Amino acid sequence: MIYTALKLRPLDVLHLRGNRLFGGPGDHGEALMPPWPSVFAGAIYSHAMAVENRISEVSESKKGPEIIKEMYGDTWIHWIGLAKKEQVCFPLPSDLVIFKENGPVTMKPVKKDLFSGCFTGHTVELPEIPVIQTREQRKPSTGYWITADGLKKHLRGEPITESDLVLTSSLWLTDPRLGIALNTMTRTAEEGRIYTTEAVALAEDTAFVCLFRHEKGDLPNSGICRLGGDGRGAEITEYKNPPEIGRPESGWKRFRMILATPCPSEHGWIPPHVKKEGDGIYLALNGLRARLMSAAVNRYEVISGWDLAKKCPKDAVRFIPAGSVYWFEVEQGDTSALEEIWKAGLIKTFADRRREGFGSVWFGRA
Repeated sequence: MIYTALKLRPLDVLHLRGNRLFGGPGDHGEALMPPWPSVFAGAIYSHAMAVENRISEVSESKKGPEIIKEMYGDTWIHWIGLAKKEQVCFPLPSDLVIFKENGPVTMKPVKKDLFSGCFTGHTVELPEIPVIQTREQRKPSTGYWITADGLKKHLRGEPITESDLVLTSSLWLTDPRLGIALNTMTRTAEEGRIYTTEAVALAEDTAFVCLFRHEKGDLPNSGICRLGGDGRGAEITEYKNPPEIGRPESGWKRFRMILATPCPSEHGWIPPHVKKEGDGIYLALNGLRARLMSAAVNRYEVISGWDLAKKCPKDAVRFIPAGSVYWFEVEQGDTSALEEIWKAGLIKTFADRRREGFGSVWFGRA
């Protein structure tokens, strides 16, 4: 397999929208940060087909993903981050919370028996509950990302310090824009149909970084591509020496699985490769059998997209959000078996979504 890291530096503000449409006067469209991996997959794959003069081949009978597979084989995005100069940063995983007074605190699962008689929103199917072990009475602070070195420390089970965190305000700011709807027939302004939307302005020396994994060929590492809505441009350059993050190690008795990108699932909050068996929920792979002990899962998100060949939206599907954390306890086998999921991702039944970068995971010690 070939790993290619590409840096995408926007040339202007970006319009990074989600699924929410404008319905009435006064609506507000919030920016989606970080954007879905499909945004970057579409940008790079389209640019690659344009460089090879193969855009015209996209049709109802021959889709873009098939052309990309001919050019690069099995291709997908391993992770996405933001690089401040050369330091890559990522959104915080769900088991890491920040307090202004006490700093970063890591969630730890504890036996559910300790909460006998208490009502919790945690699923009754799991034997442990993730708990923030601090005396802090205030709500956690928001607006932080974590550096690649800090994320590696977190996955090793080491404490995180404030030097491992980056304020999102130092990475990007939102730029509110005012607009008015147009009548599609007369091309004149619609009375009372004023709306606002957010654009994303990355800070100086800041760019997106995407680590691609492919079987053959060379992804284009130069040029200008379209990124996000309204055809805004981004400069493509190669990112040297991308960090290796979340690779499983042999001999773990307990481990965490963290979603690096959103993941579609046919079983609600339970990710692929994990199934209910009797009174427990288990991950079984290549001789490894591990029981799911606890989970910190954010509210699901609905993700769609645009089908270039069919010229219509893709099916809207519920995804488990990135950053969701699952704690496992090994009952049989060795955690080296997790290498397959780390390399190839979780999903197999959603082939197009996998190619777009969904279902990528990191592993860490628990």
